[in-house]
Amino acid sequence: MSQALSRLVEVLDHEARYYGELAHLLEKEREAMRELDMPALEEQLGAKAVLTGRIQKLEKERAALAANLAQEQGLGGEGPVRILDLVRRAPAPWAGQLMEVRLRLREAVERASERNDSNRLFAEGFLEVMTGVMEHLKTVIAGPAVYGRAGRMGAPSVAPGDFLRQAI
Repeated sequence: MSQALSRLVEVLDHEARYYGELAHLLEKEREAMRELDMPALEEQLGAKAVLTGRIQKLEKERAALAANLAQEQGLGGEGPVRILDLVRRAPAPWAGQLMEVRLRLREAVERASERNDSNRLFAEGFLEVMTGVMEHLKTVIAGPAVYGRAGRMGAPSVAPGDFLRQAI
């Protein structure tokens, strides 16, 4: 069991570091969006994809380790095993280590999640502004939509010579 606990602490520690790196990448991503630096944004998105893949791999290992430890400790039940449940049943030296790394991981996840949400809102707002600008440009370039002769959209409402014909 101590080997499994040791590996679990190691996995949680790696996850906490990766989430810290992710938070840092999300800051750089926001800067790239703010400055409209598309090459930098592409670079950050690629790095984020790689890091997210590493986190997913560790998360799978964490879930398997936690399930095995829970089974060894007699924690049966439905759904995923919570680290806090393992902390409560772990021997004294391991419980403290698990709790400490769990808290670091939780803080890192919250920080990355906040930055990701902030970036999402920033991107959505930017897209709304750009959509509005494009709609305005479309009406400026195309002119206002009007019904003209024969009820056709976009045809001029008055053709050259109409005033002359009306005056005669």
